[in-house]
Amino acid sequence: MKVSFGAFVIAAGICGMLSFAFLATSLGTDYWYIIEMNPMNVSDFENMSSHSGLWTITPLMLHNPSVSTQTCLLTMCGASLYIIYSNQALAETERLVGQEGLAYIHTSFGWSFGLAWLSYGLELLTGVLLLTAAQMAKLQHTSPIMA
Repeated sequence: MKVSFGAFVIAAGICGMLSFAFLATSLGTDYWYIIEMNPMNVSDFENMSSHSGLWTITPLMLHNPSVSTQTCLLTMCGASLYIIYSNQALAETERLVGQEGLAYIHTSFGWSFGLAWLSYGLELLTGVLLLTAAQMAKLQHTSPIMA
């Protein structure tokens, strides 16, 4: 079964739009990193349950137009920086409550973080589809026309 040039372009367009929608949703929400306290132990420590988003820690990236032109790279870098930030947040939490108190705290990456990585994967897929379509167009243009 031969896939047409148009199918690659349409698939790339759909992937690109989904990627943008997932990235925009991810950036606009604050469920990148979640800290949950065990309710049984709230009396021992202050309630530190919280969730946070990417731009609460890296607001300068929003104001740099040269960064926003590299959407795929920005997504990967933003998510990677957030992993580093999350490790630091966990270390700070351990400092506040101690090693034994850490047993009562659950930390995890949230759905916003997952959407960012899904967006990154779709950005890569969009690029591959567009490159494949371009290669098909080049081959069709250079091959002799059969009558």
